[in-house]
Amino acid sequence: MIDQKRAKNMAIAGALLQLAFAAVTLGIYRVVDSQAALACTLLLAGGLPLWLMAALLSYCRQLQQAEEKELSDIAAAGSAEGRIFRDERGILCPATARAAWMERWIVPIFTILWALYHAGIALLLLQYLSNRAAAEPTASGAAPATLFSLMLAFIAFLFSRYALGMGSQSQWRLLRAAGSYLFINTLAIAAMAAALLGAYQGYFQVDRVVSYIIPLVQLVLAAELALNFVLDIYRPRVPGQEHRYSFDSRLFNFVAEPGRIGHSIAEALNYQFGFEVSKTWFYQLVSRAFVPLVILGSLILLGMSSLVIVDQGERAVLLHWGRIATDRGDAGQLGPGLHLKWPWPVDRARLFNVAAVHEIQLGAGRERTDAERRGAIIQEGAFKGRELSLWTEEHGAREELDFLLAQPPDKTRPATSEEQRPPVSIIKLVVPIHYVITDVVKYGFKAADVDKLLEMEAYRQMVSYCASATLDSPVGQANAERPEAIMTYGRQRATAELKKRIQAAADRLDLGIKIVYVGIEAVHPPAAAASAFEDVLKAERQQDQTRYTAEATANATLSNVAGDPVSALRLALAIRKLDQLERLNNLRDNPSELAKAISEYTRLTGDDIGALTEELARERLLGQTGEGKGQLLADLQAHLDMLKGLAAQGAKADFAAQIPVARKAADALFSQTTGEPAALVAQATARRWTRELSEQARAEAFGRQLQAYRASPNIYMLDRWLDVWDQVLPKINKYVLGVDRRRIEIWLNWEHEGSMMQGAFETAPAGTK
Repeated sequence: MIDQKRAKNMAIAGALLQLAFAAVTLGIYRVVDSQAALACTLLLAGGLPLWLMAALLSYCRQLQQAEEKELSDIAAAGSAEGRIFRDERGILCPATARAAWMERWIVPIFTILWALYHAGIALLLLQYLSNRAAAEPTASGAAPATLFSLMLAFIAFLFSRYALGMGSQSQWRLLRAAGSYLFINTLAIAAMAAALLGAYQGYFQVDRVVSYIIPLVQLVLAAELALNFVLDIYRPRVPGQEHRYSFDSRLFNFVAEPGRIGHSIAEALNYQFGFEVSKTWFYQLVSRAFVPLVILGSLILLGMSSLVIVDQGERAVLLHWGRIATDRGDAGQLGPGLHLKWPWPVDRARLFNVAAVHEIQLGAGRERTDAERRGAIIQEGAFKGRELSLWTEEHGAREELDFLLAQPPDKTRPATSEEQRPPVSIIKLVVPIHYVITDVVKYGFKAADVDKLLEMEAYRQMVSYCASATLDSPVGQANAERPEAIMTYGRQRATAELKKRIQAAADRLDLGIKIVYVGIEAVHPPAAAASAFEDVLKAERQQDQTRYTAEATANATLSNVAGDPVSALRLALAIRKLDQLERLNNLRDNPSELAKAISEYTRLTGDDIGALTEELARERLLGQTGEGKGQLLADLQAHLDMLKGLAAQGAKADFAAQIPVARKAADALFSQTTGEPAALVAQATARRWTRELSEQARAEAFGRQLQAYRASPNIYMLDRWLDVWDQVLPKINKYVLGVDRRRIEIWLNWEHEGSMMQGAFETAPAGTK
């Protein structure tokens, strides 16, 4: 009876303290306008009916014990009158019946009502918080409110531990539920104090987070109470066994008294191993030294959090309560070495590697699997295991993304309905960007994700640069500032310009970085366009082959004409100039036709100059010098200037004076040629002189031959006859016989290796051998 009276008094004191705590937190809410204080007030208000229910049940048990004592005293006196106050149903024991009725009906009803209170308050508070914009508590009143909250938390903690200590005894078990609930209230008050401290430091979002956590805890409690109510209906009541009330939260008890789980673990170990593991010396040592070890480990971790080790090539930024500690180090920055700071969470250090080169890959997607890369890996030979990088096939360790390249309209070609090109081209463009950190404060705290921001800005600069770029064709002198040929010879110019633009964008965003390298790792059409691209290249090569064949034929023809193509073209230009002057001289009496002819000749000469200029540019790209064609271009330009001068003079021009000059220039060029016409002229000249000199020699020889004939006709005729034999048989030996032929016998030696007709001649009488 005395025990229950003490429990009743303890419950009444707890109710008064609970009411005082709720009043103080309500005052803090009204002064500071903290949403966490409002949630904490509603949670504390929910503990008042729990303490009152514990007091009421303790009072009923006190009356029951007093009644049982009176009955036991009457029975001990040996009087039979004591039986008249009892029957089988206990109707004559009103205190006992009242206690049983309270536990059977009032306790379940209270559990449901208490669960509805927490669920309703939690839902209403969550709805209120979601509909209301995030409010900022008053920073000026946050500091004293934090002190009051800490005082409340300390008092609540002591009272809850005292109540839980009494609740550990079976006669005061009713105080366990209220003590564990007050302990959770202590944690809520501590969280409110942390929110107020955060508001004082300028971190108002902590208040918002705490105001959401508390109603969520209430919802969990309401769900557990509802489950306890249902299970309590079907739970069997064993006489003599302690009954646990449905409003006693097991979750709150676990949080308030976590040491009980150690006892449960020890019992489980004993059951699993088959002997008293909890009785061994090691378990006893650990159980006794567990708390000191945890405290020591926590102190060691706390002390280690007070040290900052900055490696070589790194910089650290020191944060004090989330803000840069500008009064520490170099404006909050720490260099390499060992540094001291306040323990976590007061001070935190964020390290940055300023010596490393960071990389961002633009245009590179996910990593390709080994199965996807197997087709590009060489399987045999000296290069086995190496991966081919052909743009006609998918290659590389990462997937290459499509990049849209804007195509500006070609103003030199009018657009037609048959030739409508798309406004963009799809290419594969992979650009690695390397940068180093120059200012760790700007890099670490100007943006949430510097790499992503830099990547997006770099993409924007790439799109802006490529919007007017060409893939592989030059832009010409008129558009010298326009990007050109980023897929071929313009890559170096493109990388330099992109580096300049990306660095300017990073400086504009104040990211604290320096771009050290921008390159084009891959730029090519998609692999799906390989066949079409190869068809175009094949057609271009066939066109080049046809052009080269035509040029070779033209050069051969010109070489045959004048010895080399340039001389032939200059000779043709000189002849054309002479013909044009002669025609213009004939038209000088017709001014209109003269002006028309001069205009036509000027246009044709201008077209020739343009074609020759393009040809010289193409030869320079191929590494050819184009020797001689420069003089031809100068001749064309001089002829064009002459025509323009004639156009200005009109009919007053002196064509007759310019025609001899043009003819003389053509003759001079023709005299310098070494082609087939020059050879024919030289041959004709040679034949002329040969014939002329031969006839002159014959005329002079005839007079001399006549004098010889007159002097000795026989000798002259013999000499001429021998000359005829020399002409008829030029390479045969001839013999002069001074005797009668009949007296000569001819002997031939056919074995002689000399001349075919070589023998011995003997003179003998006729009829002899």
